[in-house]
Amino acid sequence: MKSNNYTIDDLLIRNDDTEDSFHRQRNELFIEIIQPIYERYENHLKEIRPIPEIDFSDLINKATTYITNGQYNKEFKYVIIDEFQDISIDRYKLVKAIKENNPACKLFCVGDDWQSICRFSGSDIALFKEFEEYFGFTVKSKIETTYRFHNPLLNLSSEFIQKNPNQAKKELRGTSNSKSTTYQIKYSISDNQDDTNTL
Repeated sequence: MKSNNYTIDDLLIRNDDTEDSFHRQRNELFIEIIQPIYERYENHLKEIRPIPEIDFSDLINKATTYITNGQYNKEFKYVIIDEFQDISIDRYKLVKAIKENNPACKLFCVGDDWQSICRFSGSDIALFKEFEEYFGFTVKSKIETTYRFHNPLLNLSSEFIQKNPNQAKKELRGTSNSKSTTYQIKYSISDNQDDTNTL
């Protein structure tokens, strides 16, 4: 919620547009649960120490505001972003604000949609997959050599990941056909995440 710079009121307004009554009611119940937690958290940030604290989402959102309204104006020639597959809307808005203040600024991003794991913190894979729609003309380079492992694990893992139709199609290869990375599939006899007695 904070990584998208939404307030509780924003969520309620957005939920009013939800056509499906089941999901609208479900969302209302969810908001009812998180609202006191969110408000207590925000109050806690303001209460501690003589100077109120901010969290990482606040940091990104405030930086975007400062750049957008001209409170911070610095020339940037390049912005380099690693792990771009985990970019969120708030971070996109920050990069967009920098680019709008610096039209000649070049953006260089490195990412792998196969490694996108940060949805819990607001990442939006659409920003990665539809990069040109958000940032304009783009030159893409693919890195399809992996240094981490080799076949047969390479083929097995690639085949598994590409079962998801939303993943970009890639032809990964190892650094050497003479090397191999073997694997074993082990099954746990319990559901408690204890793997001491795996078969």
